[in-house]
Amino acid sequence: MQEFRVRKRRYIALPARYLKVICEEFDVTGECVRLALSFRTDGDQPEAIRARALEMGGFIAYKAV
Repeated sequence: MQEFRVRKRRYIALPARYLKVICEEFDVTGECVRLALSFRTDGDQPEAIRARALEMGGFIAYKAV
């Protein structure tokens, strides 16, 4: 019997109404925020965006891929 491993991708779940607020605070596009919240970008600004999202009530979640 073959054993399968489920790969998980982490992201920060945040209500959609806060995405625009973060975009305005950091003067970035919605795509930039989405990439940061899905951990697809790295650097100081994405880290700051993720920290702000967690402060606003977001939480780290995992999705099976």
